Amino acid sequence: MFVTQATSDDVQSIARIHRKCWKDVYKFIPKEIHDARSLKFRLKQWNRVVESPLDGERLFSLHEKTAKIVGFTYCKPNDDPDLDIVSELHATYILKEYRGGISGPLLWRSGLGYAHKLGKVPIGFWAFDDNKAAIGYRFWGWKGVVKRDRNINGVKIPETGYVHPNIDSFLERLDEFIALKLNE
Repeated sequence: MFVTQATSDDVQSIARIHRKCWKDVYKFIPKEIHDARSLKFRLKQWNRVVESPLDGERLFSLHEKTAKIVGFTYCKPNDDPDLDIVSELHATYILKEYRGGISGPLLWRSGLGYAHKLGKVPIGFWAFDDNKAAIGYRFWGWKGVVKRDRNINGVKIPETGYVHPNIDSFLERLDEFIALKLNE
């Protein structure tokens, strides 16, 4: 597995992964929201990021050995006043068959490392409360600091804003984990 900065050639795969992961992971979200987050919607979203990135905004692709894209992460400047952070890890999605092991840490290292290198800290993210992955966030030391309802197309979905108390030590921990897994 390896991570690269996403290019326009990656957008189609990223949009498909985003749509598939939303359907797989967020079964609690009503169908009309999934329908509104169509492939066309995701293509427009990710094409804009790749073609006209904002300062501090970066999209990364996760590739398997054959170079097939199996996941992505997106880091951007925070524009949400409810969470006191500078950068937001706005999306991290991995196809189901590639989750676990080194995939998530590689993506986190890329997105968080990018923002950290720019000095755009603290960094955080939002996660829906019914997202089962939240257990892993707490395992890695993320702290839920804000609870609210996200309004998507008129539907309120509970979510939590997470911040890591020490991003430097978290990045070191990710580096150690990745090195360990690569040496297995």
